[in-house]
Amino acid sequence: MALTYSITLVGLTARLIFEYARPWWYSVTGLGYGMRIKKLLPEGLLLISVPYDIIPMLIENLHEMDWVLPITTLNDEERGKYSAKIMEEIRQEYLNG
Repeated sequence: MALTYSITLVGLTARLIFEYARPWWYSVTGLGYGMRIKKLLPEGLLLISVPYDIIPMLIENLHEMDWVLPITTLNDEERGKYSAKIMEEIRQEYLNG
């Protein structure tokens, strides 16, 4: 049991240090043995840490975002044209650097 606690403590310490080194941090639950053994969270959840000073910008961007994907409202013919247009834009962006 002491090994489980030490692995969890080392993992959490490394995550905290890493969080201060980078503005964003993410992890998937169930990858470490400590959280899996303790059954703290269900496996497969994506945990995202966002710095508090970026949260207003994040919320503003979420308000401006379209929540219905355009491709889901198109019929087969329109979907093909839309996909071709998007792929051409991606190709041009790649070629232009």
